[in-house]
Order: sequence, then C-alpha cells, then structure tokens
Amino acid sequence: MSLRLRALARSNDPACEAAAGEELAKGASAVDAVLAGYFAAAGAYPAVLLGPVTLLVGGTGSGERAFDGRVRQPGKGAKRPRGTLPGAEPPMAARVGVPNSVPALAVALGYGGTATLARLVQSGVALARERGAERRAAVLSRVGEVGALAFSEPELSRALVRAFGAPNGGLLTPADFSRPENLDAPAVRREGHLSAPWAADAPAPFLRGTTVSAIDVNGLFVAAAFECQPEALYVDELELSAPLLAVPTLRGVARTAPGTQLAAPAPIWIDFDDAGGALELWAAPAARAVAEPNVRRLGIRRSASKRTVEGLEG
Repeated sequence: MSLRLRALARSNDPACEAAAGEELAKGASAVDAVLAGYFAAAGAYPAVLLGPVTLLVGGTGSGERAFDGRVRQPGKGAKRPRGTLPGAEPPMAARVGVPNSVPALAVALGYGGTATLARLVQSGVALARERGAERRAAVLSRVGEVGALAFSEPELSRALVRAFGAPNGGLLTPADFSRPENLDAPAVRREGHLSAPWAADAPAPFLRGTTVSAIDVNGLFVAAAFECQPEALYVDELELSAPLLAVPTLRGVARTAPGTQLAAPAPIWIDFDDAGGALELWAAPAARAVAEPNVRRLGIRRSASKRTVEGLEG
C-alpha cells in the first residue's frame, strides 16, 4: 500500500471495506467511513443490526471516546419471572437481549461525522436487496430516515417483543425499547493502548468477528468491532436475526438486572508515538481482547509530519 495515501479504510470483510473506502474517496470522515462499513454488513448479514457493536474514536481533534452498542439485558418494567427450574433448559427466546447498535452509532456520528445516516445506510440497503431481503432493506432505510428512533418505533420493537416476549418464554418488554442511556464513555489507556473501557470484559471472542477501521485526511482514527454470524434466532417479518446473548432467569438464582450491558469483544485499539500522538490504529477480528498475541491484526499507521497513511499486518 502506497505511503502517498492520505486516508485508508480496512476490514476483514470485503463489502465492509469497499463501503468504507467509498466514503473516504468522497472526502468523508473516518466516522462516516466506519459507519458505512458497518451498515454494509448489516445489509449483508441478518444478525449484525440486532447484535453488539463497539466503536472507538481517537486522533486529531475528536477527543478519545468509545461508543457502547452492546446488547442489554431485557426485562424492564416487568416482574421477575419465576425462572427455569434447575436442570431444565431455558427457552431460547430468553437468551435474546435488547439491541443498542443504532442508538450508539447515532451518537458517534456527532463526533466527526459529516454525512447523513440516510447516505451511510445506502450500501447496506443495496446489499440486503441483492440477497432478496426486502424487509431487512426496509429496516435499514428507516434507520437512515429516523436514526436511533427506528429501534423504538412499533414496527421493529413490537415485532421483537412478539417474537421474544413472555408468551414465547422470552424477557423482552416494550419498556426495553425506551430511550437508552450510557451510550458513550471516555476511552481508556491501558499498557499503552487506547481502547474501550469494556475491552477486557468478554469471556470469549466473536464466532465470526468483523472489524472496520479508517483514518481520514484530518488524522481522525476510528474503528468498530461487531459480529456477522453469531448463534441467533431469525425474525421472519424483519428478515433479521437476534443473537443469543441475554442471561435467562433461573429459579432460585438472582437475575441479571434489566438494562445491564452484556459483555462483547472489542478488539480495537490505538497506539501512540513517543510524543503521545496517535500513531497506529489496530483491529484483531478474531481476538477476545486488545493486543492479544497469535491472532491476525489489521493496522493503519499515520505519519503526522507527512500526513500519509499505510496499511500494516500484525
């Protein structure tokens, strides 16, 4: 990759990398590019939109922030269920949580984004239609129109509550789709790496982790981590799949509080030069945590003096 490049996007998924690169070619920001890559995956794969995502922002003029699109534990506004008896298998629906991907990414768009969500979802809408998933394309189009409100509108929230609410043994309630909180936080530096505060919390890597990362001409560093094909339950009327991440209620065991963020890998980080400036943006799609050894890494290095970027393999 040429050192003459001034902006670069990378992903382990070709569709994500293409969508992100197209945004950078238009002069868009790294935030725009990474969101476009994410929404491309959300169109291509049914489980992305309802699953977890972490987005990390650093570099020039942005502050250092992490955006928390992890799935939340369901059950707000409902009495504690009696729970599954010891030795019995909980209903699969009880493992479906509350998606918060779009609300978190909508907040992130305010940190250096220049494009509209309507534009950034276009690649995803097209990919969904290519796969014959018109209802998934319609959900993404609605996200482009109203942003985070799409998750609280009846078309989506009621469909999920019907599928994964109490009548089917699930925990989802209408109150779970009220305005979410705690969608962003300061990023943290651990052992020289800038990452999300929850980056070390996941017990295991994604089954098929995907990352999208970009550095733009202004030196903004942005990366996102999510999963394309987790274990999930399909919702036919939305043509979306809900990952199985929530904690079922067990009889005689304290339940996980509704609204709790459910652990998810966030193997994306920024490394710094000797002067403390952002130098390298890294992502390891198959890793459980930041800077984990013996897994493939996709990196981008930026020279602040030359304002050029290059791809790295680690």
